[in-house]
Amino acid sequence: MEQLPDLAALKAQLPAHIDPALVEGNIGLQWGMNEFRYGPNRAVMVKRLSTVTVQDVQRVASNYLSSATCFAISLRPEGEAEH
Repeated sequence: MEQLPDLAALKAQLPAHIDPALVEGNIGLQWGMNEFRYGPNRAVMVKRLSTVTVQDVQRVASNYLSSATCFAISLRPEGEAEH
């Protein structure tokens, strides 16, 4: 969020049918959206995110992504029998 990605590296990974101008336009759009969304707070946010550790992520994931707090939904077409 503080530096533009390496355009040459991105272009080297493009599938043959993708126009490089499309990639450049998307990067510009993303950069502009981040600038608009975070404005002068972007640098502070980047600094704070850089201090997040693996342990922080594991702790939060164990609090909010436990089997006691999650559920699953299965969708099937109308009339299809349940297995």
